[in-house]
Amino acid sequence: MTPGRQYQKNAFTLIEIIAASVVLAAISLVTSTLLVGVLRTQQAVMSQNRLDRMAAIAIWRIEEHVRESVAIYIPNNHDTTRGILAVSYRFDDDNDGLFDEDAAGAADANHGVLGFDDDGDGLIDEGDIADDDEDGSVDEDPIDGTDNDGDTLIDEDFGSDMNGAGGNDDDTDGATDEDGPSAIVYYVDGTDLMEWHPHLGTSIVARNVSDFRVTYEPPANNLALPAVVVEIDLNATDGETRAYRIRAVPRNYGLYGG
Repeated sequence: MTPGRQYQKNAFTLIEIIAASVVLAAISLVTSTLLVGVLRTQQAVMSQNRLDRMAAIAIWRIEEHVRESVAIYIPNNHDTTRGILAVSYRFDDDNDGLFDEDAAGAADANHGVLGFDDDGDGLIDEGDIADDDEDGSVDEDPIDGTDNDGDTLIDEDFGSDMNGAGGNDDDTDGATDEDGPSAIVYYVDGTDLMEWHPHLGTSIVARNVSDFRVTYEPPANNLALPAVVVEIDLNATDGETRAYRIRAVPRNYGLYGG
């Protein structure tokens, strides 16, 4: 057998080369399609995980502040479902071991929560300065653990004499009205869920928010506590909306100065 004939026997024909190229192209197409699908799934999972983490952090912060709060300012029984949450947290402004024992002079003893619409009527800080819940009545529900005005809210009108001892120095430390109740406020600005803190200012706790709803649940009886249901809708990158919900009860409700 001549060398020429040996070379001719081992060579690929044009048809064989074309067939091999078609097979390789098909394999490459399937592989790339699978790879793109895997990458898209991975990105979707990572995006969902980021969304869940962000929502979990926001929910945890809100729930913690509600559970430790001594009063729910917004929403309330005047307008039970709002796009804002304002609660009084445990702050010891004068470092005496007591919290919120002096109401007068604090931001939340002036027109309710300053800069916000407490009663949901579209007006901000309207009426008498002593109308802490902006319901049109003044000082009708003092801090005494009782729902004096029958609106299912307790102690929403803060007087200067918190302990009823006949003076504005409720903690008898020589100073008056230096430690009033301070509100932490959650609200939506654009698509960002904001937290306003009386000491730290404003910060973003969640992004891509499409809806933020807070519903006030009045106490079922004289021995029960009120609650709030918080619902947050976040927009995912896949265009879907993710909904998150909690129900929280303020376990320190009405406990001032403790």
